[in-house]
Amino acid sequence: MAKTKATAASPQDTLRRILDKHDDDTQYSHILGEGKAVDRFYTPKHFYSTGLRLLDTILGGRGAERGGFGSGRITEIYGPERTGKSELLQKICERFLTQYEDGICLVFDQEQAFDEKKLASVPIFSCGRMSIMWSRTAESLFRSIEKMVTEIHESGETTPILIGIDSLAAMETDEEADKTLEEHTMMGIARILSRAMKKIRNPLTMSNAHLVVLNQIRDKPNAMAGAEPESPGGRALKFAADYRIRTMNKGQFRFKADSGKGADKAAPDGLLVGFKTIKNKLDMPLRVVEIPLLFRGTGGERSGFSDMWSVFYQLKRSKLLKVSGGRYTLDGLGETFDMTQWPEFWNSNVVMPVIDAALVKWQNRIMQRDGVVSVDEDDDED
Repeated sequence: MAKTKATAASPQDTLRRILDKHDDDTQYSHILGEGKAVDRFYTPKHFYSTGLRLLDTILGGRGAERGGFGSGRITEIYGPERTGKSELLQKICERFLTQYEDGICLVFDQEQAFDEKKLASVPIFSCGRMSIMWSRTAESLFRSIEKMVTEIHESGETTPILIGIDSLAAMETDEEADKTLEEHTMMGIARILSRAMKKIRNPLTMSNAHLVVLNQIRDKPNAMAGAEPESPGGRALKFAADYRIRTMNKGQFRFKADSGKGADKAAPDGLLVGFKTIKNKLDMPLRVVEIPLLFRGTGGERSGFSDMWSVFYQLKRSKLLKVSGGRYTLDGLGETFDMTQWPEFWNSNVVMPVIDAALVKWQNRIMQRDGVVSVDEDDDED
């Protein structure tokens, strides 16, 4: 084998030289190992919380750090009907607008699922930074998204953007819109998505935008018993999505402590929804959590998904919140309490650190199960 001459350039110098020759349409961040604090364009600049700590945790949260969706990414949330997908999107929008005072939220409500009265009851939705939109076809919808995020990026603004689509299954293509019911079309949405995901990926990545796509499920014909259901729209979205979350109906539930004399035991408090991270490019996938979807307001909270009551349910289910005779105890809290006092504790600067410590213990159980280093229970940092 011929030996390289002693005067030859080092491989590091060679790499720098050839990188200087790259095409103008090709970008690179920096050379790994040089230790330069270079802002890599493919690294999320922000992590947008879902508004539910339990869901943030299975997406990659550690204590109070980095929970939720990374900016510049795509999320698909799919599942059967009656599993709170539209409700979850509203919760994500509410938390996003609260988390970022300069954030902009755009929702394409193709199913007309967003209720005007309910939106009006949430003060943050009246901040002037959220718009409910509708597009006639899938082509016009994705063209709008591409134009809007490209405009933000080219203007040099760093405005965080959240874009929601509710839902993919409700959209039709230009071809379908121009045909009658008797005329058949095949794989229309799948073809559009195959092109759209390629077109919007770069504008999303180069900006602070995050796209959340709601989708339904379809049972596979002739599928074996127990086979995973598929979401419609072909393979393009499944491939392009950085996060894929499947929702599952786990049945009705009641808060047992609230079922004494005079309580209507026939009326459930809500629906238990399971969330499973089928795909997660930024953290461990295949994590599962169950979160209550409340049918009516409880303890000052509105109906829907509640961060306060979901933490209560999970701590109780994990036996970190112990119950005896309708009274609860929590490690670090030197008194017992009943369920009606939970909202008061949730808003207490004194008690909330105790609740946070219990939640970190639950997070540690998930981390340990996955073989990940646990959060220090005395310190909410990694």
